[in-house]
Amino acid sequence: MKVDLWKYLVCAQMGFEDEVKEMINMSRVEVNGEVVKNPNFKIDYKKDEVKVDGIKVKLPKKFVYYAFNKPQKLKMDLSHKKKTKEIILGDILRNMPHKVLPIDTLDYYTEGLMIFTNDPELLTSKANKLEKTYVLKVIGRVNNEDLAKMRKGGKVPSGFFKPKMIKRLALSKSGNHTFLELKTDSNKGKLIREFFLRYGHPILKMKRTKIEKVNLKDLPRLAYRELTKPEIDSLKIK
Repeated sequence: MKVDLWKYLVCAQMGFEDEVKEMINMSRVEVNGEVVKNPNFKIDYKKDEVKVDGIKVKLPKKFVYYAFNKPQKLKMDLSHKKKTKEIILGDILRNMPHKVLPIDTLDYYTEGLMIFTNDPELLTSKANKLEKTYVLKVIGRVNNEDLAKMRKGGKVPSGFFKPKMIKRLALSKSGNHTFLELKTDSNKGKLIREFFLRYGHPILKMKRTKIEKVNLKDLPRLAYRELTKPEIDSLKIK
């Protein structure tokens, strides 16, 4: 399985994103005996030999996995930002017990479950195929005819989107909004938002509640917890 070189170095606890990218830029990193200066160079982390300053890089003997509850308006910037009032993901990662990375991202206005790990298997492109569950609050009443159309999928400006599952949960107290549950392997908030806009039901609120068997449950915002073994096993790429 192939992963970006810089991500592999973070997983190996060599530094944070900006630090390992600087190592690569300074020609300190070799892959199979050749200096590589492209941080996004794909390596087979199970076969390729990576060295920093001539010393072989090794992954930890045991990987760590965390569930994290992202609030709205958290920037997905992995770098460290000094003197800012914004909530930056990079600063949160620097306060974790180990150097970890998110397996995917959520857009600025989407809240809910994210998973952090130093397991390179979950940082490969194949990890994007994990099933994700969202709870949505949309404008208007979504009827059975609407649901039938949505289940067939449709083309939007950002591409084609087809839910793996969509169902109506409830109406709001005012009756002017509908709560829906959506299952998909996509983490592209823009694509999902465009899809519901196409059917005349713009999203007011989107929250990711589950990835495979990892459930957000009552985890407070900005808090994290370690995953259980069954949860970790459900994330493993078959």
